[in-house]
Amino acid sequence: MPSNLLLLDLIKKYKGRFKISYSVTGILLEQLELYAPEVLTLFQELASTGCVEFLAETYYHSLSFLYSQEEFIEQIETHKQTIQRLFGQTPRVFRNTELIYNNALAALIDQIGGFDVIITEGADHILGYKSPNFVYRPPNSKLKLILKNYRLSDDIAFRFSERNWSEWPLKAG
Repeated sequence: MPSNLLLLDLIKKYKGRFKISYSVTGILLEQLELYAPEVLTLFQELASTGCVEFLAETYYHSLSFLYSQEEFIEQIETHKQTIQRLFGQTPRVFRNTELIYNNALAALIDQIGGFDVIITEGADHILGYKSPNFVYRPPNSKLKLILKNYRLSDDIAFRFSERNWSEWPLKAG
């Protein structure tokens, strides 16, 4: 909760110029409803600012895409309905479990409809010489692919406060 309060303060301080997104599983949302409604209320307050976007994913954070398209689609639809019910938003961005991606996934997300973007891993062995810092498109699709820059993510997650790190302090630009 403290981090959500901080983010809410930043949204207010910067008058809507500070925007964030959350990827929250359906299971966590169920648990918040049952056991921590005050946390859910804070997420709803964040959503009401218009500066917070909730992403769609599989309801159970499952690997269902690898095993059953029917189950995969059902989980996405259930998750979208839950986001709509709790936050009044229809997700436009899809994030698969562990950012797993292939072109067949993109084709299925395109077929489901309603999405503009897929967020996925920017793995070197897939990208080759390409950079994760650009927007790509899957074949025969208008969907956008936004890739995670794993190097930057690791710098933030693991080295950000490490004073012995050669890049400390990490700065934008």
